[in-house]
Amino acid sequence: MGQAGATFPQSLWDPSFLFLTSGTSEGGSREGLWGHVDQLNRTLAQHTEDIAHLRDDLLDCRAQLAEQLEKNLLFPQISTSLLSVALMYMEAQRKPDPEKAIAGGTGD
Repeated sequence: MGQAGATFPQSLWDPSFLFLTSGTSEGGSREGLWGHVDQLNRTLAQHTEDIAHLRDDLLDCRAQLAEQLEKNLLFPQISTSLLSVALMYMEAQRKPDPEKAIAGGTGD
């Protein structure tokens, strides 16, 4: 399209396409054209299979990334929670300073 001298038919109903498949000596052999179509179909099938494998690999990577992200997000939450519990325990175990308690302090 747009190139001078381009002879590729625009549709299957184009007379030049019918001429190519007619089997005459001018249009080439019908077997040659269908052989080319068969090769294109095999290539398309292979590319479709490759795309399916790539999609599966991408989904696996996405699942692994989500798992890693979940671990990285949960670990700080667990650490913070454990730290909070440990600090509350230490605070509860701390003996109040009698001098501060008399002066109205909280023992801190």
